[in-house]
Amino acid sequence: MFQQVDDFVEFGDSWELEEGECKPTDVVDPCDEDAKQYEDAQDICYLVVLEVGPFAPCHALVDPLPYYEACVYDLCATLPDDDLVCDSFSEYAQACRDAGGQPEEWRDQVPQCGMLLYRLQ
Repeated sequence: MFQQVDDFVEFGDSWELEEGECKPTDVVDPCDEDAKQYEDAQDICYLVVLEVGPFAPCHALVDPLPYYEACVYDLCATLPDDDLVCDSFSEYAQACRDAGGQPEEWRDQVPQCGMLLYRLQ
């Protein structure tokens, strides 16, 4: 059924059914909304959209929803490892600063991103 090929053109061609038609692939969504990890990811990432949270000063400048959704998606795929939350929050904080905003201190509210780690970066 599976066969190793020697070059990328041969590999690409192996996915063709008829000329111009590719084999369908199943896209795996790590965020099954019924899964515990989905709930956990939402709980961890919620800080970015919290109306009275450290990112509230940014909400009028940069829509937090895409950052929240990306955070949840990444954590769904990696939980119980939750290291990526720091990167997700950092991205939103940087986008806020780039737009002229100033997020409040958020690292001390996220155990995964403690102040000691922040000082080392």
